[in-house]
Amino acid sequence: GNEKYINDQRFELVSRRRGQNTLKLKFTNASDAGNFECQVSTNPKISQIFKLNIIVPSVSVDGQQEKHVMAGSPVELKCYIKNCLKQPTYVFWYMSGSRLLDSGGRVK
Repeated sequence: GNEKYINDQRFELVSRRRGQNTLKLKFTNASDAGNFECQVSTNPKISQIFKLNIIVPSVSVDGQQEKHVMAGSPVELKCYIKNCLKQPTYVFWYMSGSRLLDSGGRVK
């Protein structure tokens, strides 16, 4: 049939008590999306299909990734965060590898 045995340490089968079986998957990535089936070897077979969707967050900037401004002019740099299932706790800005703002929004 459609049996697939994988040698992937991210998958773990956990049986905590009789009648309960849990498939754990650590460190999911986009290629893990798809249908998973829990199948019980009864006659007739019984099963349940789970559809796993993986949401991959992304970050983009407003406009071009490079800006040119005159010295002394104000500039705004906007960063958009998409596909997050929950609001990030922190968003940091860096310049040449050094963090610019502390968590209170003050320039260091």
